[in-house]
Parts: sequence; C-alpha cells; structure tokens
Amino acid sequence: MKRYLLLLIMTCGIYCPNMAHGTCLPMPIVENKDNHKGEKRTLNMTVYGKKGRHDPPRSTMYLPSLELEGNELYFTNYVPSCTLQLVDETGNIFYETIIPEGTECWELPTDQLAGCELRLIIGDVCYYCIL
Repeated sequence: MKRYLLLLIMTCGIYCPNMAHGTCLPMPIVENKDNHKGEKRTLNMTVYGKKGRHDPPRSTMYLPSLELEGNELYFTNYVPSCTLQLVDETGNIFYETIIPEGTECWELPTDQLAGCELRLIIGDVCYYCIL
C-alpha cells in the first residue's frame, strides 16, 4: 500500500510540479497585434505580480478566457464578479466598470483599443493583456 501511495505522489510531482509547490507560473505576455475588424481574437491574459517564496500555497485559479471582436468582449469561460479596467499607454485608467458574475458579453466604450492594457481584477488577483 505504501508503495502505491509513493508511486502516486511521485507521478503527481512529475506531471504537476507547480501544484506540488503551490506556485503558479504566469503565461507569457503576448501582444495581440492582429486586430482585424469583424474577427474574434483570443486575448492572452497574464497575472500581475509574483508570489513570494514564503507565501502560503493557494488553490489553482484558471486564467480568464476572453475574446475581442470590435468593441465586444466575450467571456468564454465563467468569470465571477470582477472589475474591468482599460489603461492607456501612459498608465492612466480611462475606463473602469464592475462586471456582474456570469456575464458572457460586455460592450467596451470604443473599438480603438490598440496599445491599451485590459485588466480584470478578480478578488485580489489582477489579470491583464495588451490589446
């Protein structure tokens, strides 16, 4: 029995090294430059900040999955109530709103978003991408 338990623990350690240490590695920052009107494009979200070495482990949180078509923002997976911010290239927040839980589509104030940063703040975690 101990042998099977040890084998299970080793397998989880090999296939899930980030979960074993309680850390999350952010996805690489990818600028979405293919902004063609009328085409949906997937936004690659990244987590702001970095966990410290001595922080207590947190449960795994999935990155929000978003698609943008013109000024329509589509949530392709479930997102709890969150704050959405649009930040210009100088760091000024020019749009901020609270998005209700379970929203599937949200209309942004403009479709001229090239170079802006989109932030989704869920609880104490901030996800972002460059549009």
